[in-house]
Amino acid sequence: MRRRGDRVKIITGKYAGHTGVIESNVYQKTADCPDELNNGFHFMLDTEELITVRWDQVESFAVKDVWVRRYMQLPPILRVECCIE
Repeated sequence: MRRRGDRVKIITGKYAGHTGVIESNVYQKTADCPDELNNGFHFMLDTEELITVRWDQVESFAVKDVWVRRYMQLPPILRVECCIE
């Protein structure tokens, strides 16, 4: 269950790849399924646009995860072990 303020990333649908913050839990029509009611979230994109997405369209997103992935892509000679906690 996601809560207000949780930072997440959209993984499917029209807004796939966008990140933002959960504003509220809702039961209503969503951006990708405008003809049916779904459990989902009001979601504030980083671009300050408010959208409604289904609960299964998002995954947790942590800035630290992005940096770890980028760090692991560096050649071993450039990695400094003190940079990752």
